[in-house]
Amino acid sequence: MENKINTLLYNFKEKNISAIHEKLANLGYVLVQKLVTELGKLKSEIMNFEWDVIVIDHDNNNSLIEEILDFMNDLNRKTNILIVSDKIDSELVQLAFKNSKNDIVSKTDNTQITLSLIRNYEKARATKQFDFTKKELLRNQHSLKEHYNFLNQVIESTENPIFYKGSGGIYLGCNEAFAKFIGLPKDKIIGKTVFDVSPKEHAQKYYEMDQAFFRNPVVQKYEYKVVHAEGFTMDVLFHKSPLKDEDGNVIGLLGHMFDVTNKQEIEKALKDSEQKYKMLVEKMQEGIGIVDLDETVVFSNEAFDKMFGCEPGEMLGQNLKDYIVEEDLPNVLKQTARKKENQTSIYKLDIIRKDKKKRTLIISSVPWKNSNNEIMGAIGLVIDITAQEFSTKQLHKKIKIEQSIITISSKFISVENFQSKLDEALQEIKNIIEAERYSVITIQNKKIKLISELFNENVDQNDVEFVEIPFDEFKYGLKLLEHFGFIFFDDISNLPDEAIAEKELFEKYSFFNFLGIPFYVGSEIAGIISIINIYDVNEWTIEDLSVLRTISDIIGHAFSRNKAEEKVKQLNLDLSVKNEELEQVVYVTSHDIRSPVVNILGFSDEMTKALNKLSDKIFIETNRIQNKDEIEYILKKDVPQILNFIKVSGQKIDKLLMALLKLSRLGRAAINKTNVDMNNLVKTVVNNFEYIIKQDNIHIQIEELKDCFTDKVAINQVFSNLIDNSIKYKSHERETQIKISCKEDDGNIIYIIEDNGIGIPEGEISKIFDVFYRIDPENQQGEGIGLSLIKKIIERLDGKISVGSKEGEGTKFFISLEKLRIY
Repeated sequence: MENKINTLLYNFKEKNISAIHEKLANLGYVLVQKLVTELGKLKSEIMNFEWDVIVIDHDNNNSLIEEILDFMNDLNRKTNILIVSDKIDSELVQLAFKNSKNDIVSKTDNTQITLSLIRNYEKARATKQFDFTKKELLRNQHSLKEHYNFLNQVIESTENPIFYKGSGGIYLGCNEAFAKFIGLPKDKIIGKTVFDVSPKEHAQKYYEMDQAFFRNPVVQKYEYKVVHAEGFTMDVLFHKSPLKDEDGNVIGLLGHMFDVTNKQEIEKALKDSEQKYKMLVEKMQEGIGIVDLDETVVFSNEAFDKMFGCEPGEMLGQNLKDYIVEEDLPNVLKQTARKKENQTSIYKLDIIRKDKKKRTLIISSVPWKNSNNEIMGAIGLVIDITAQEFSTKQLHKKIKIEQSIITISSKFISVENFQSKLDEALQEIKNIIEAERYSVITIQNKKIKLISELFNENVDQNDVEFVEIPFDEFKYGLKLLEHFGFIFFDDISNLPDEAIAEKELFEKYSFFNFLGIPFYVGSEIAGIISIINIYDVNEWTIEDLSVLRTISDIIGHAFSRNKAEEKVKQLNLDLSVKNEELEQVVYVTSHDIRSPVVNILGFSDEMTKALNKLSDKIFIETNRIQNKDEIEYILKKDVPQILNFIKVSGQKIDKLLMALLKLSRLGRAAINKTNVDMNNLVKTVVNNFEYIIKQDNIHIQIEELKDCFTDKVAINQVFSNLIDNSIKYKSHERETQIKISCKEDDGNIIYIIEDNGIGIPEGEISKIFDVFYRIDPENQQGEGIGLSLIKKIIERLDGKISVGSKEGEGTKFFISLEKLRIY
């Protein structure tokens, strides 16, 4: 990567420029210059552009130099000025070094001019980096105070010099050991370059190695003989590693210095340093939260709540945007857009806690999806930003582990395709711990059963088939489980005699080490997550166990939910079967009962005819019968009246049975949903009532109706019945008014059929959808199934129906249906 030095040259001689270009190119720099010869033009360029370096030919004119420096001071410009002169005297020196950023070199020494250009360029670039870093540090000082103290304690706890620099080579921080080595206080080091704090002969070496590091930013190790500030010489091993931002870009380096005069001491120092970093990572507290697409928290753990200064559970329902500092809101909106595009993200965020304290967090999020694979929001891992400053490598590992946990969690938000999700969970565990074999076994009826298994791709699968085994035979493993909450055998060959059952099983399946973490459904153990033949078993840590325990909790919860949902499915299936049986009983019963009812009605008619015929023959004038009048009354009045009662009752039974059959058939009728033009449909329905509308002077107002997605035939029947009811139950005290309108609500269309009829008594409203209920049974015909039928139709259309009414004023029916679908 070329370093371009933007340089403004004043009165500089052309003959020197080509030589300087060549020397800069050899050192990896490019001179981008602009040459001006007029003072006015020089001032204009200074005002309108920010230069890395300004080079001025002294030309034995001190007043010129003084005027330019005063002009720079008035503008508060911090640009480094290089003065070249063939005569350097005390007056010029005093004048130039009023500002420590200025430099003077001989006009004839192109090498010194080249080095001074590089030095001033690096100082300018470092100053910008330092200014930016300083602003960042000030802005985050309050929220990072505790983390900074912890980081500082860790850095200061080692006797080895530690420093870190920005990409421009500027020192951003160090420990006291480094300051003591340099021989300067820390505030005289931070913001400076190696040329400012180290002897010239060493600074050049440090600079070259830094440049080599940034050209190839991997871990750099080299030994160099240096002189301590106290004067003694020592061999030092420099260990430099990259510092990266959340996007993986290198933003600086972290350096350790080890005295390698004694190799044993450096090995111990390295071990101690690694142990301290390991301790740092293990003590980190992470928060996990789930937010919807509007950044409202729908789940949070205790650590998440604590980070926001809240009590456990207090963050639920709160919006993260209420805590985010104003300048970070655009970035949050950007990340929200990434979620909607099904993208994961890692980003830094500044928040103001509930107690008004400022905190800086790193959010690692993955999309949160529902069972239909629709993005509902994001699942986020929240960690402290200082983790990155301690060790990029450990942080990336931690994020990878936690993302595996989040991925597993997101998979089991729903338990559909449960078996495949178990297989995917094993794949995530494989990404965390390297082993030959992974499995999930369940404990059913006190027997172990293998339900999911995954092999490392580099391992041949064992041909021995896993069989169900009594769980309580493994007494030694059960004892470990009871005492420690997990089972871990690091070497099967070293198992004690009491573990003979475990040893025989493991040897059968070629296990040489075994880790088992239980999961529970309620308080009972439901199964074990097992990892077999771990490759680096000696590197297995408590952190790995903690990760697996978290995963086992997730899987246990998933098993519990799966069991519950299977039970619900079975109950729904049983209910569906019972409903079908009930419909069949109603249908068969209604059909079978109707046959004798038809016979009753038929024979009643036959009996009436027979009586008429008998009466005609008995009461002819030629017949002389005693008690003729009494017999005639019985045959012509009493018996026909009785037969009429039988017939009317039979007809009523027949109508009721027909109504039941109608309801029964409705449950089996096919539903064919499509987009329905409701304006045309309602107009067609109203036209069917045209005769009675004109006859009774009924006014019907139809507003513009929105289309919906429903069954056209079924909804036609609904509107026909409701309009018929409005006409049937009209008030005789006023002209009948019927109004049909609609409104949109939460993705549905609500249709309103409103009339000014007799209304419904308040105590009767809850009964109107009951089978055989009629509002005015004395004055109205019908069986009372119309509204029951409507309600059942609407429910089969996945809609809702409700009613509002006031006796003597009128009634409103509200029908909610799915709005028009756009394909």
